[in-house]
Amino acid sequence: MSSEPGTELVVLPEEVRLPSPRDFSRMLREHLEAEIVRVRAERGEVTAPEDTHALVRSLQGFAEIASDYARGWTAGAKIAKEEIGEELLLGVGDQDGIANGPMTVTDHDGSSIRVTPKTHNEYDIDENALYPALAEVIMMTTDLVTDIENACLDAALADAEDRPLATAERNAVIARALIVAMTELPRVGTFTPQVTKTRALAAELGRLGDDKLASTVTGAIRKTIVSDGVKVERKEPK
Repeated sequence: MSSEPGTELVVLPEEVRLPSPRDFSRMLREHLEAEIVRVRAERGEVTAPEDTHALVRSLQGFAEIASDYARGWTAGAKIAKEEIGEELLLGVGDQDGIANGPMTVTDHDGSSIRVTPKTHNEYDIDENALYPALAEVIMMTTDLVTDIENACLDAALADAEDRPLATAERNAVIARALIVAMTELPRVGTFTPQVTKTRALAAELGRLGDDKLASTVTGAIRKTIVSDGVKVERKEPK
C-alpha cells in the first residue's frame, strides 16, 4: 500500500474485516458442510418428503444470500474494471474514446498489471449500392434480358386472340427474373449484406469489366472500430 494519502483505494469500510478470499472460501465451505452433517444427524431418518423441507429451506435461503453477495462482489469488480479503462484513457490519451495504446502498471509484489484496449470492427453496408450491382451481374450472366425483351415483343405484337397467352408468358418471364434476383440476393448476405460476399460481388463485377460499379460496391462497405473495454491481466515476475 502506498504511503501517500489518497493515491490508492480503501477497498472496504474500516469496520469490515474479511480474511483472504482463499481462507474465506475454505472456512465457508467447511462450515457449511459441517452444518449439513449436523442437521441431518439431528433430524434422523427421512420417512416423508416433509422431513427434508426444513433443510431445503435453509439451503435455499443460504444459496440466495450467497448469490446476492456474489452479485454485489461481481458488480464491484465490474465497476473497478470499468474505472481501470477510464484510467487507461487518462494515462495514455485517446482518440474517439479508444485508448491510444496499452499501459503497464507495476505492483508492490513485483508483478505487473497490463491494461490493453480491446476493440472489434463493425461494418455498415449501403444496400442501395448493392442491389443495382447485383441486378447488373444477373443481367450480364443470364439470358433474362433477352427473354424479357422477346416476351414483351411477342405480347405487343400479338393479335387479340393470342394476346392473353402472350401476356401470361411475358409475366411468367418477368416473374422468373424476380425469382432469380431473390435467389441471388444471398450472394451478398442473408437479410443483411455480409462483407466477404459483398467484396466477392465487387470482384465479379471487375472480372466482367465493370470497374466503376465494382468500385461503387467496394465503397459501400464502411468500417467502424468499436471499443470492447479493456483487458486486464496480472503478470508474475520471471
